[in-house]
Amino acid sequence: MTSVGAENGAQFMGFRDCPVCGETLFAAERAGFVCVDRVVLHWRCDRCGHEFRTIAEVRRKPPAHAA
Repeated sequence: MTSVGAENGAQFMGFRDCPVCGETLFAAERAGFVCVDRVVLHWRCDRCGHEFRTIAEVRRKPPAHAA
């Protein structure tokens, strides 16, 4: 299994290409928070079976203050 570096929220929500065969992957098999602002997505290619992970940093907006 290989790891791909951290990425921004827009990239994390898009499709992913398999780094081995180039097949377009449409959804991660699973995802989970590893801390408050970081999500690890686990991918597996249907064509070649290669497994890899990507890490996405989640930027949260500060709460709006009531007037």
